[in-house]
Amino acid sequence: MNKRWLIWHYTNKNVASLNFWQRSHEAIICAWKDKPVFNRDDVREPYTEGFLNGAAGKVRAGTLSRFGKNGKKTIYNAHEGGALPRDVIKIPALAGGAGMIERWFLCKTCDDVFQPRELKKHKKHEIMKHPTQKPFELSRKLIKSAMPKKDGVVLVPFVGTGSECAAAKELGQSYIGFEINPDYVRLAERMIDTKKIVAKLF
Repeated sequence: MNKRWLIWHYTNKNVASLNFWQRSHEAIICAWKDKPVFNRDDVREPYTEGFLNGAAGKVRAGTLSRFGKNGKKTIYNAHEGGALPRDVIKIPALAGGAGMIERWFLCKTCDDVFQPRELKKHKKHEIMKHPTQKPFELSRKLIKSAMPKKDGVVLVPFVGTGSECAAAKELGQSYIGFEINPDYVRLAERMIDTKKIVAKLF
């Protein structure tokens, strides 16, 4: 088994740790048995200003690295789709206003699942939400990067509110999910039902 650590750096909040380093990331383990599936062109990122202004198009002289050809001169070329993705993924968490766009809530008083715009109607009710719902953008990026061209299935062992399943559906991919909390199952079902297939990976 091979593995690589990825970091999800949520840029809009931190987890307080008294008078010490403030945690603002979660670890993602990328594991594979044989050769990993990596759809690099589906997850390319914008180049940095430094590369575009300082290196792109310039000669790389006498290098013996993976870019060189027996020490011959090569060129720093910018790919039209962007740079290869780095292993630190910067995507905001669903905190504050950002969380009001994607979250679903369960009203235990009304026994109903609803979106943030309906919160005022349930102001005095017992409201439940998932404490660690992940953003769709993160789920989409990971699924796009790792789905094989044929017969791929997204396996979600802890569905929670269904972000990964909903992202898989939106991308036209098959998925299997498991969740034992009946409240979370209701949230996930509603979220998944609202998603439409908008694109095919291949």
